[in-house]
Amino acid sequence: MGMSITQDRISMINKLYNANASVEVIDLTDDNGKGMGTRVVLQIPL
Repeated sequence: MGMSITQDRISMINKLYNANASVEVIDLTDDNGKGMGTRVVLQIPL
């Protein structure tokens, strides 16, 4: 649910301000393929 809300807000920012904001979710793994966490990259141009 949180990702859906975040994506909706990013879409509103892009429409209102003609911006190119984005959110990217990256699953992190070690060399053996074992999960090590998640990286979330939120880009909002100023």
